[in-house]
Amino acid sequence: MYTKAYIVDETDNKVEIVTFGPISVLPACQKQGFGSALISHSRQIAIEMGYKAIIIYGHPHNYCKHGFKGSKDYSISNAEGKFPYSLLVLELEKGFLDGHEWRYLESEVYCIDPKAAEDYDKLFGPKKKEYRYSQEEFHIASRAYII
Repeated sequence: MYTKAYIVDETDNKVEIVTFGPISVLPACQKQGFGSALISHSRQIAIEMGYKAIIIYGHPHNYCKHGFKGSKDYSISNAEGKFPYSLLVLELEKGFLDGHEWRYLESEVYCIDPKAAEDYDKLFGPKKKEYRYSQEEFHIASRAYII
């Protein structure tokens, strides 16, 4: 899923950026470059559309190899002023983020009503629910902060 989000600097200057996620590849198709191709294509489209940065919540293990860095490296906190371990930034125009203290304002599309999601899922045939250790790993990472 791709959507617009914003960063706001210390003077309340609001800049539109793009965010995406989660990137998903069927387990049988993983380790074949599909995820990397999706990220590379996303980066190119964002550049063509004139965005200066992509900011996501993701596991650094999956995104740093694509040029993403921790948000603290760019002085970009979340809306609460904290630096989540999983808040990652890909600067598309070198130096664009320099010299400011930013706050990331996540897109409202990520505010999902759990009941509405459950009702929506009922529109489809049953699926086997699976658990992968990486889910717990990301859950831990998403609650960790850089000081």
